[in-house]
Amino acid sequence: MTTETVTPNRSPVTPERESFWYLVHAEWTKFRTVHGWVIAVLVTIAAITAFVFLATSGADRASRPAGRPPARHSQPGLAVSRS
Repeated sequence: MTTETVTPNRSPVTPERESFWYLVHAEWTKFRTVHGWVIAVLVTIAAITAFVFLATSGADRASRPAGRPPARHSQPGLAVSRS
């Protein structure tokens, strides 16, 4: 008894299906239709935004001594003398 190899019957690829934009459209359609991907991306964007907000909200207070008000600046990076 011998086993024969069966090759699948495939239609030839048309030129428009070989383009990059067809691939992008197909992947975008797949991304939109799978709800888990959309939810995961939205949660990731929210988490990154929250992390950046929390990480930068205390940066000014941590870099100066306690009890001292922040220095005034006339131009970005140039401190104004306190007289």
